[in-house]
Amino acid sequence: KLLEVGSKIIEENLEKGDLDIGIVCSYPKDKGSYDMFQYIKSPLMVGVNINNPLAEKDKALYKELKDENFILFQQDFSLYDFIIARCVENNFEPNIICNSSQRDFIIEMVATNLGITFLPEITCSTIKRPDIRFIPLEDPQINLNLLVIWKSDRYLSYASKKWLEFAASKKGIELKFRQ
Repeated sequence: KLLEVGSKIIEENLEKGDLDIGIVCSYPKDKGSYDMFQYIKSPLMVGVNINNPLAEKDKALYKELKDENFILFQQDFSLYDFIIARCVENNFEPNIICNSSQRDFIIEMVATNLGITFLPEITCSTIKRPDIRFIPLEDPQINLNLLVIWKSDRYLSYASKKWLEFAASKKGIELKFRQ
């Protein structure tokens, strides 16, 4: 079956054995329990309305986001915790005015200048809006690491192995299975 949920829930379902393979947006907590390969690596960018003073910058510093309203994906989005942690590292708690699972809704809220958001560069490049600007964030960068993962110690069916081989081949990766 195909299940579309956040990375945290995918990892939980892999742990319970309810899923054989997961596609997640960051490394699992217990990397040693999983086999995996990276499918995409894309730095997080901040999206702002063009009337926001941040729109004039070439690069945004996290400390400059202190007084902004945040419009974020749901808390089960794996990068959510990284964004919050980076804010805390910069001595502020973000003012989160909205959480949504819908990218288009988030973009519309930014377009009306209700707040700022964070999206991977690969996603930003597909959004053609004259009223929104996407700005790189300071280093150390938060990256979307789209990974294909599966439990190292679990049996994989022939079909699962073939799907993994197919997906890996699209990235020029040759897989060797332990089992």
